[in-house]
Amino acid sequence: LPPTSLTKIMGRKDGAFSKYERGLYKDADFFKDFEKECSVEGYQISAQELIKAIEEATGEINVSMLNAIETIRSRGIKTAAVTNNWKGMDREKGKFLMSVFDVVVESSVIGIHKPHPEIYKICCQKLHVEPSNCIFLDDIGRNLKTARGLGMKTILVKNVPSTLEELQTLLGIPLLPSKL
Repeated sequence: LPPTSLTKIMGRKDGAFSKYERGLYKDADFFKDFEKECSVEGYQISAQELIKAIEEATGEINVSMLNAIETIRSRGIKTAAVTNNWKGMDREKGKFLMSVFDVVVESSVIGIHKPHPEIYKICCQKLHVEPSNCIFLDDIGRNLKTARGLGMKTILVKNVPSTLEELQTLLGIPLLPSKL
């Protein structure tokens, strides 16, 4: 597949993937409909294998990021995760993440996904903060664009060290592991 073709299909506002992230599909129905959408574009893929690959790729929890979140929370700063996910994702990992953040907003639970402005507003309401007092991190530009439009400061996540460097600059607290 050309690199952007799948991203384009997955990013359709009312496509199967978007609906899956909003909790509007059962797995079997999603697999069938997403494969059909791909087929119309000339691509034969297994949606089940795609979901499995995405889950495996997001399986590693980064210790440096966890340490940074712990440091941020220890300073009395509220933290949240806003995630586009689906109901079948690893619930154990989900429970763990819910213990790491003050608030977790899941697209599959609330029926809205990034980059819709409402998901960011819901997160701010749950945190009892104004968007202008938030820093939003994401690896997808369109998600950052919406957050910036609401008044949030944003960081494009390219890699952990550069993300933590930018975040510590904005917060004014050390987050990078010290070098011996």
